[in-house]
Amino acid sequence: MCSRMAAERGVSKTDINLMKSLFAVFVCLAVFMTPYMMSLLLDIDNSWTSSAHVACTCTSILNSSINWLLYGLMNNQLRQGYSDLLNGFIRLIKVKQDNEFMVIDCQQKQETSLENTC
Repeated sequence: MCSRMAAERGVSKTDINLMKSLFAVFVCLAVFMTPYMMSLLLDIDNSWTSSAHVACTCTSILNSSINWLLYGLMNNQLRQGYSDLLNGFIRLIKVKQDNEFMVIDCQQKQETSLENTC
């Protein structure tokens, strides 16, 4: 029903997805920044412990740390890019591990050939 109403108004599916993404970013901003803002507003006489201030500050920093993940979950192109990047890292690690095993095997073969010659 919502997509039918959107089509009647001339709103594309891309616009709807963009609005969903921006709303999700706003909700995360509100959730993660509220403790920090409340600590600034409520602790006028600086009576809160330093650990409370650190916790509130860390939640506000967490907002910035989560944005890339949120955008990746909400956007198909970014999700595909993240998937390609992760697959590339996995292939790189597998190749490196295979090469390390090959080096170890070569070293063991050299050691055994040296022992046989002595």
